[in-house]
Amino acid sequence: MNKDQMIDLLKTNVPAWNEWRKENPEAVIDLSGADLSYANLIRANLIRANLSNTDLSYANLGSADLSYANLSSADLEKAYLRGVNFFTNTEAK
Repeated sequence: MNKDQMIDLLKTNVPAWNEWRKENPEAVIDLSGADLSYANLIRANLIRANLSNTDLSYANLGSADLSYANLSSADLEKAYLRGVNFFTNTEAK
């Protein structure tokens, strides 16, 4: 799945996105620079996703899993973050 397809699926159907992630655990998730502002991303599996420079302003990330995600320079202004998993292990390589 290319980057544009990933963005479209994530923005339109989080359950299908999560199923695709389950079926493709080794897929590289590079959403850097994407416009996900105002997106409904409740419970989205964004583990190890590259979200650098991504616009997540006003997005609903409630209970999303952002473990090990790269959020450098991401815009999280007014994003809903209740229940988000931000787990990172500083010893991981």
